[in-house]
Amino acid sequence: MAQVTIELRHVLNMDGFNLFDFDYPITDLGWKNELEQAFIDKFYFNEIGYETIDRWKHALKTKMNLIMPYYDKLYMSTLEDYDPFITMSIKEEYTDTGKTENVSSATANGSGDYETVGTDYPHTSAITTDIPSDRSRTQSTSLNASESAGETKTQKDYTKLLEGFQGDRTELLKKYRDNILNVTEMVLDELKTLFILVY
Repeated sequence: MAQVTIELRHVLNMDGFNLFDFDYPITDLGWKNELEQAFIDKFYFNEIGYETIDRWKHALKTKMNLIMPYYDKLYMSTLEDYDPFITMSIKEEYTDTGKTENVSSATANGSGDYETVGTDYPHTSAITTDIPSDRSRTQSTSLNASESAGETKTQKDYTKLLEGFQGDRTELLKKYRDNILNVTEMVLDELKTLFILVY
């Protein structure tokens, strides 16, 4: 029962009253709903600490805009992309670079002296003893040489990651959850000055 001003529960039941109809710095909308409900639950039966509801709501708006930039960053840091069950992480990286030079050469020599004999009317089976009708001699010389040189570079990258945890998984999860809940409690602790706490 209110003794000095009016309890929050009665303020919330007033027609057309919306407690959090103002903006304040907060990134996570899920946490925003959670925080506002936690505020209502914690101070539901407490009397507001101002003579009028308008003064009290103005003080609430001012306080939220003053403290929330800090607590929003603090809360977001608890949500960083990490596994709460990882308590140990060792990363090993190794790079091996190698260079190979290839040199090759090839040379081919060829020469030939060829005689061609032909006859129009062969009399024997051996053409060399027959009377030739044409005879020609061909001489050829060829030289082929090739050489190639090249360089090959190779790189091997190696990464090894060891992760694990020590301790009780339930305890690690509890600590992770407590970090989130602690930020909400810290905000509510800052806002308790808006209420009459001593009777």
